[in-house]
Amino acid sequence: MNLMDEAPDAGLLALFESPDDLVHAIEKVKKQRYRKVEAYTPFPIHEVIHALGIKRSKIPWGTLFMCLLGGTLGFGMQAWMNGISWPINVAGKPFISAPAFVPITFELTVLIGGISTVVLLFLMCGLPNRHKAVLDHRLTDDLFGLYVEKSDPRFNEGELQGIFRDCHVKEIKNFGD
Repeated sequence: MNLMDEAPDAGLLALFESPDDLVHAIEKVKKQRYRKVEAYTPFPIHEVIHALGIKRSKIPWGTLFMCLLGGTLGFGMQAWMNGISWPINVAGKPFISAPAFVPITFELTVLIGGISTVVLLFLMCGLPNRHKAVLDHRLTDDLFGLYVEKSDPRFNEGELQGIFRDCHVKEIKNFGD
């Protein structure tokens, strides 16, 4: 199945040439209490995130938890193997020696933290997204887009087109009915 053949959800897409116009349009749309709003930019823009009111991601907390779990598992595995499962007396040194366990503990901390971060990112972003159509290929190149779904209870096409024109929109695309 080709993503180009699928129809996107019903809505209105406004294409802007500058990020400042996009941020201005987001602020006006949010001021009118539209909720089902998405912005598309070719690169990350902090002002867009603030204008949309997106909260901080929870991925760093998941990464911290998985790093601590990886370090604990790494240290625990070595302590169990060297102290309980197969103790070997080397020159009278203690079976559980924390300094000797540091390299493997560190490596497992970084490995499990890194892999879990990628997995969490894909899960929280819903990637790969094979069911949502591409709205406009120029959104990944040189244009900035603001998409408002028609399922939004406040959706008013005339009002939105007026807001977009005030913000120097380049093009407006209407998807769906």
